[in-house]
Amino acid sequence: MKAKRVGKVIATIFLILFILVLGYLVYSYFFGGTDEQRIERKLNKMAKDFYEKCYYDELVEQKGSASDAIEYLKDYKDKGLKVSYSSLKEYYDEFGSKMNYTELSVCDEDNTYVLIYPKSPYGKTDFTVGYKLNCKLEKKNK
Repeated sequence: MKAKRVGKVIATIFLILFILVLGYLVYSYFFGGTDEQRIERKLNKMAKDFYEKCYYDELVEQKGSASDAIEYLKDYKDKGLKVSYSSLKEYYDEFGSKMNYTELSVCDEDNTYVLIYPKSPYGKTDFTVGYKLNCKLEKKNK
């Protein structure tokens, strides 16, 4: 009888430890990391929203058809479309939902930018994002 109770207590302790470790890993993945990684995640979210909800549709409208827009995007598959942080911020302030820019307050708005690389088949969600950061990040001693 006592052995069963001890076994249950040990199992409960292991379950609690497992949940704590899992919670820490999930938190670290989504919210942790270096300052640079947090800035890149925020810029990635902003660039994704900008490209998918605004830029692509406006480009198709401006070019007159999706096929003409695709031909245009093919020219940028290697060099990327350069969008400054200040332009992303302006878009977000006007059209996006509320955005907390705390992570980006250490970045130069005009010299920090994303590079959006369109990729085949050049649809609304077919792209990758690169970064050029000009931020005053503190060096942390280990």
